[in-house]
Amino acid sequence: MTFSATAAGAAGINYTVKLLAVEQTALMKTKGLDSMQNTQKPEVSFNEQTGTGNWENANYKISFDEKASQIFVQNKNTGENYTVWGDPHVSIGHEDKNTGAIRSLNGDHDFDFKKDVRMTLEDGTELHIKTTPWERNGKPVNGMTLASQVMIQDGLSDHAFKITGLDQNKLGDTKAEELTDLQLNPDDRINPGIGLQMLERAGSDKGFSLADENGQFHAMDDKHRANTSEITAMENFLSQHGVPVQDTDFQMSINQQAIAAQLQEFMQSAMAMFTQQQAQIPEGATVFQQISTTIQGQSHFLGITDQ
Repeated sequence: MTFSATAAGAAGINYTVKLLAVEQTALMKTKGLDSMQNTQKPEVSFNEQTGTGNWENANYKISFDEKASQIFVQNKNTGENYTVWGDPHVSIGHEDKNTGAIRSLNGDHDFDFKKDVRMTLEDGTELHIKTTPWERNGKPVNGMTLASQVMIQDGLSDHAFKITGLDQNKLGDTKAEELTDLQLNPDDRINPGIGLQMLERAGSDKGFSLADENGQFHAMDDKHRANTSEITAMENFLSQHGVPVQDTDFQMSINQQAIAAQLQEFMQSAMAMFTQQQAQIPEGATVFQQISTTIQGQSHFLGITDQ
């Protein structure tokens, strides 16, 4: 990907450039030919009144619950699961010993984050999570935040799904919207230089890799305190050196898709016209008559007239 920086210090630009090179390599591995050939639309169900619902493609099922500002991700191939919840915590594959729930509310989690984050899953699906200050009775709670908006960009198709109001500050105000890549707002994406960048570790390796200040992805430690400390350091780095960027390749990709869609529509219309002209050729017509009839039909379709 190529990004154009609008403002930044040298450290931020260096971080962004390095990260983009690594990210592009990683995504090339996750978005293989098999995944790109699958254009089936994910299944989506969401109740805006209760703030609950599901999104599911061939490899993942993602569930939402506004009451806990929760995003629950299940990898259907490996059985691994991740839960973003609370202020925000992230639990990886944990079960509550008392209730059997996938994650507990008693502090059993692997790391915390406060600012925006993009999590890229193994099949190329991206979760762009924006946070908002946690409020109680209209007052901030110790500088904590909650997951408020999530945009899922499917790695297997051009489908996207966006939820706003997922935070528990005010219940019953969630809004959900199904989109395509062509309809996405670039501001909904958490690009390098703006928020944390995480990649799901491939295969049997559990958890996520985090992009550090040098733009290199590496696996996070298996200890909560070490993970959170590393993430806090990156959030501080982004606050000081973050590069507001414009995702030019993303916009270019959208433009290319729009052109491709127009070309496909043109070709379908052309084929329909060709078929119609073939049907009008008299039985027993000579080869010259067949060619003449077809050319006349195509000329009319293309707007070519004799002068």
